[in-house]
Amino acid sequence: MDGALDWGGPPRHIFVIFVWVLICLFQMLFATLWLRYFKRGPMESARKRLGQFNYKEKYKERS
Repeated sequence: MDGALDWGGPPRHIFVIFVWVLICLFQMLFATLWLRYFKRGPMESARKRLGQFNYKEKYKERS
């Protein structure tokens, strides 16, 4: 093992920056499209559904 990630040598700085910019652009596009169709983001929606699920289960036990 000579270091440098061992998969084709060290990454070039331009390539790393290019991949980072692509990931950021994808996230911005995905967020824009998501919020056109839904009121909340995906994590907020999951949190709310899980919160309602737990509340319903506790409420059934008390009745």
